[in-house]
Parts: sequence; C-alpha cells; structure tokens
Amino acid sequence: MRAFSATLFIAVASLSVSAAKFDKRDVPYNPQICIGDINTLSQQLVVIKTTVDAFEPSVGFEAAMEIHNEEQVLEHLLEQTYRGCCVNSPANIKEEEEAATIEAIGNYVSHAAAAISAMEIKKPDFDVTPPATEHFRGHIVDLTGMIKDLFSCIAFNTPKKSLPIIKEYNSTVADAFARAKAVYAED
Repeated sequence: MRAFSATLFIAVASLSVSAAKFDKRDVPYNPQICIGDINTLSQQLVVIKTTVDAFEPSVGFEAAMEIHNEEQVLEHLLEQTYRGCCVNSPANIKEEEEAATIEAIGNYVSHAAAAISAMEIKKPDFDVTPPATEHFRGHIVDLTGMIKDLFSCIAFNTPKKSLPIIKEYNSTVADAFARAKAVYAED
C-alpha cells in the first residue's frame, strides 16, 4: 500500500524524491522554462485532486494505486520544476516574465492547497487502508522540504518588489502542509 499514501503528493506533493537534495544548476535562468514547469506541476495537482475526490474505499487497492500513480507523475514534475527554476546566479527577469511567474505560482498555490484539502477531507476513507495513511504521513514531511527548497529558488530569482507575494504564497502552502500534518498525525 506504499502506493496509496504516497498518494498525494503529496500524493503532495509527494515524493521519494523527497529525501533527495538537489543542487542548483550552473546555467542561466530561463523564466519561460520555470513558468512552464510550474504550470505543468499545477495541472498535475488538479489531476491528483480529481483522483482523490473520486476515491471510493469500496474499490480499495485499485483506487489507491490510481492516486499513487498520479503522485509518481507529480514527483517527477516536482523534480523537473526544481531543475527548471533553480540556478546558481540570480536572473534579471523582465517585468512581463515576473508577472507570468507570479501568476503561475499563484495558480500552483491554489491547486496545491485544494489537493491538500482533498486529502484531509478523504482521510476517513483512506483510514480504511492504514498503510496508506502511514505512507502519506511520511510523504507530507518529505514534500514540505521539497516545496520549501523550490520556493527558495523562486525567491532567489524574484525581484525584491515581488518578494512579499512569493513569501505570502510560500506561507499559504506551508500552512496547508501544517494542517495536513496535524490531520495525519499519529493517533
């Protein structure tokens, strides 16, 4: 049932990657790549939320595997997004690139919070499969670190005037993870 709990991210956001520490790349920052990766990550969170919402305990392992499979895609996309957004040298990004990045991150935060909330709501259904709940509990911790690292990279390349927005988004995601940790805490 490892599959299940890893479920969300996250499933959430989720990720054997979680334990892996990534290094920033020694290449120029390309905001279009970072924005594209963040948008793809957001779309996968929508898929995960939809899959979680559709979960029926009566289907059991098969339903849990569906969530797990989507979580594996999310994990890969999170790694890809980190590589696309994290570089060693800060960028001088154009105003329109800055606005597009802020918009992409705002969408990501909205979808991440919705996916995490769906996991919280479905916990009683997931509890029918205790290994799934335990697995998810562990992935929440892993994902928290990965998302924190990603937001650090994004902040690194964000012009100072937009840093408060990025910090607010980071806080929103951190709060969602904290609530999920509380819901999935060991009884």
